[in-house]
Amino acid sequence: SQNSKGRTALHIAVNNGSIEILKYLLAQDSVDSNSVDDKGNTALHLAAQYGHTPMGPKLAKIILSVEGIQCDNRDEYGQTPFLVACFSGSLEVVRNLFSIAPSLDRHAVDFKGQCALHHAAKSMTDSADLVQFLLEELKFDCNEATPDGVTPLMFAVSSSNKNIVGYLLSVTELDFRAVDREGKTAM
Repeated sequence: SQNSKGRTALHIAVNNGSIEILKYLLAQDSVDSNSVDDKGNTALHLAAQYGHTPMGPKLAKIILSVEGIQCDNRDEYGQTPFLVACFSGSLEVVRNLFSIAPSLDRHAVDFKGQCALHHAAKSMTDSADLVQFLLEELKFDCNEATPDGVTPLMFAVSSSNKNIVGYLLSVTELDFRAVDREGKTAM
């Protein structure tokens, strides 16, 4: 059953960081590990959202161990757990996602046309390690722009992510003169 926000016991266990309850629920045949709440979030979305906390990567790893887990579900903003993990700045969750689901759509974009690199560049944790992983391991383009022309550097600057800005400026292919639709640059 679901609460008023459409959340199941599985969602609540993740929200509360209850590892033992999460494991118990996932072991039950009657529990749908891919159920969504009113905002389209699966338990994996929520675990990815908490990726920046000590508990988030553990929760995500447990959920990812379930057979039949769907890693490309989209929430109400068109975000997959991968995009959510990038915004939370969790390199560990991103690595776990790709080790469990190597065919994951790394080129997914949300409804605003923002890819994983955009989400990582504006992440709440200023994780240059994650941005470096996306560029070097997953081969993202450091100049990839949204439909509005916003680049990863522009997101990092507007989010005051100094570590990410510093790292991006060290990438030789970076075009720091790129201009968005409104004629603005990152600087």
